[in-house]
Amino acid sequence: MFDLIPTLSLPFYLVYIVLLFGTADAALFLVSIYVLLLWISIFNMALAFVMFNRSIGLFGLGAALIFPLYQGVYLKCARFVSYSSEIIFASSRRDDFVPPAFFAPCWGIGFEELILWT
Repeated sequence: MFDLIPTLSLPFYLVYIVLLFGTADAALFLVSIYVLLLWISIFNMALAFVMFNRSIGLFGLGAALIFPLYQGVYLKCARFVSYSSEIIFASSRRDDFVPPAFFAPCWGIGFEELILWT
């Protein structure tokens, strides 16, 4: 629930930001939020490397630079697509990954109907 509501409200929030600030100022605002998250990420990575007495290296620097973009933008969009496709289209309805003992009660069908349905 703590991940569902922010993910599904993100497009509406972005529209609100664009309407409130205008296109150029909204882009500047979002870039400034990203820079803030980037500095927090770099600080967290540096703190972790100092605490465990390791050298940062190229991998740590690359991870610190990419992680806010990956976590903050890419995964939010991926979660939005997967959540909304599941809510609107019930895309996992015919998925055989879900065990029948869990699937049947969720969809309100009996096991006999489940066998005929698959």
